[in-house]
Amino acid sequence: MSVDDDPGGATDLVTVRILGLPLQLHARAQQQGEGMRREFALIVEQSREHADAVPSRLLQLSTMLSQRYEGFSIAQEELIQDRIEAGDLQLDELLFTLPAHAGEAAAQLGTVLEEADEFCRQGQLLTLATPPELVAYRQWYLDNFVTQCAGGDPIPWSGPLV
Repeated sequence: MSVDDDPGGATDLVTVRILGLPLQLHARAQQQGEGMRREFALIVEQSREHADAVPSRLLQLSTMLSQRYEGFSIAQEELIQDRIEAGDLQLDELLFTLPAHAGEAAAQLGTVLEEADEFCRQGQLLTLATPPELVAYRQWYLDNFVTQCAGGDPIPWSGPLV
């Protein structure tokens, strides 16, 4: 099933465990992604030549994923924000219960984000490509969804916390 398909009807749910979430890296990754999406939105709005290019694809996929999965992550986002505000560096465990097709969606998002970073390296953009430590974090985070939605085990974070 493609994430573009409408799953309709009953959906198999899986639990994805994120172990050792580095809160500061997570916050930085969120900021990086939001900045990239804002700049890409401006690019797409100003020029039709980017209609099928990376900026447009990232925005379309991001919007679709938000609409499809936002109800599955509200409590997790609140917990992360509360722990960041409390000054914690790491969250021992974060649980998501979501449709099994979220793994394919995570894989597609990872691919488009890699293309977006390459686009940032080649273009005249304000947004820079994602720094290496945030790429490592992003790959780990998304890989946990891909692996666990396919029946694999969680992979704890083993990198730096900041």
